[in-house]
Amino acid sequence: MPRYLLLVLLTWYIPSAAQDAVTTIILVRHAEKDTAQIDPALSPAGVNRVRDLETVLAKTKIDAILSTQYRRTYDTVEPLAKSRGLQVQIVMRDPTAPLSKHIDEVVQKIMNGHVGKTVLVSSHSNIIPEIIKKLGVSETVTIDERIYDDLFVVTRSRSGAVSLLRLKYGTPTP
Repeated sequence: MPRYLLLVLLTWYIPSAAQDAVTTIILVRHAEKDTAQIDPALSPAGVNRVRDLETVLAKTKIDAILSTQYRRTYDTVEPLAKSRGLQVQIVMRDPTAPLSKHIDEVVQKIMNGHVGKTVLVSSHSNIIPEIIKKLGVSETVTIDERIYDDLFVVTRSRSGAVSLLRLKYGTPTP
C-alpha cells in the first residue's frame, strides 16, 4: 500500500474515532447522612457505603469527579478522588436559583470538558434523575428519598446514542 494512501486512511480514521468517542457518566446519590445537622456529615452507614463505592469502582478508570458543595456529596467521593490523585470538581448549587440552572451546569461541565472520558458525579436524589434526563436518557428515573444504593451509568456517544445501566452497590437500603 502506498504511503500516501495509508496517510489518507489514517487522517480519515482518526477524526471518525474522535467523533464516536463515548463519554461515560457514573452517578451516585450521596451516602447516608447524619440527619441531625444542617449540612450533614455522613453517618456510620454512609462511611461504609463510601468504602463500598471505592470497592465497586476499584478497577474503573475515572478521569473526573464532580460534586455539589454540600458536605455529604463531597465526602461520598473525596476518598476515591484522593486515592486516584484527582481533585473533586465542585459544581455550586445555588438554592435560590432554579434547579434547572444547576443541572445545566453539571451537564455542560461533563459534555464540554470530559467528552470521551469517564466522569463520576455525586449529587442528590432529586438532581440525579434530572441530570440523567438532560444527558438524553428517555427512560424515567426516580430515586426514593430512603434509598442510597443506586448507581447509574450513562454512556453517550458523540453521534447521539445514549444508554442507561442501573446498578446497586453496597448494603441494600429498604
